[in-house]
Amino acid sequence: MVLNIHALEGGIYLAQLELTGDAHTQAAVKQLCRKQGLEYPGSTQFRSLGAIRDAYSAIAPNQVWLVHNVAYDQMIGLNSNEQEHRQPLSWYKDTDN
Repeated sequence: MVLNIHALEGGIYLAQLELTGDAHTQAAVKQLCRKQGLEYPGSTQFRSLGAIRDAYSAIAPNQVWLVHNVAYDQMIGLNSNEQEHRQPLSWYKDTDN
């Protein structure tokens, strides 16, 4: 499983879980998320990265990514070929993150 965290303006984070590989079925992930009060499929809104880490600790996704928009051309006039930047987060030590 992969957890993508989209950082938005105003200190809002949208966490979205996606399945990868055959390790989990959608029904199993839906049940895990429901127990934790999380949306799947879909995204859950948070106000801090710590709250996201705590909320998803029972699920422990294989990979966690912080995704945010790159605004170089808007801010200081530099060109950027990328629309978004993806930063890996190593939260769950027992996984191959």
